[in-house]
Amino acid sequence: MSHELPNALNLRTDKAHSARMYDFYLGGKDNYEADREAAGKVAAAYPGIFVCARENRAFMHRATRVLARDHGIRQWLDIGTGIPTKPNLHEVAQSVAPDARIVYVDNDPIVLVHAQSLLTSSAEGRTAYIRADVNEPDAILQSPELIETLDLTKPVALSLNALMHFVTDAQDAHGIVRRLMGALPREAPSHSATAHRTSTPRPGRKSPTSTTAPEPRYSSATRPPWRTSSPAST
Repeated sequence: MSHELPNALNLRTDKAHSARMYDFYLGGKDNYEADREAAGKVAAAYPGIFVCARENRAFMHRATRVLARDHGIRQWLDIGTGIPTKPNLHEVAQSVAPDARIVYVDNDPIVLVHAQSLLTSSAEGRTAYIRADVNEPDAILQSPELIETLDLTKPVALSLNALMHFVTDAQDAHGIVRRLMGALPREAPSHSATAHRTSTPRPGRKSPTSTTAPEPRYSSATRPPWRTSSPAST
């Protein structure tokens, strides 16, 4: 895991990245021509992608408030954080519980550039940032930043928002989640808040076709590629 500031070569601005495309969908400015071009192709096939991005963000806000207010959670491990967009998870959590502690994890160099926005904790709480990949859960769990910030004898909320559909079957998405949740306390129950795209439409809606589904555009244009799952497989 590296924490040095990346240079332009590390950022690979000539290649679309899902985090920067997501920033574009949310109306952010931390994206490049390649990201906007790829996002435009996805939006042309699936205009609802803008609503999906906003609703996913809103879900994260709701889930965080509920976990803090109704379940007494004071610690979060947020993997696949993405480019900071206010309010960030720690701002939502600390608006309910000022002593909340949050560890953010992302592997995109551009997120590291903006990581300072994620480290503006309240005086009572604490935040930390780890540059790491969800496909290496042990590296995340053993990182000094996590060990110094979270107390793994107390409940932790694992936040995986719009992340695991970028993990392929060969990378063992289920095994990754089991490893992460298995490291968190069970007796004083930990929680998971996950938003994940499925291939099953809502009642009354048609399934996307090969010309309207966003997956081919993500898989061909971005790193990492995108996959979908059925509800049964998630």
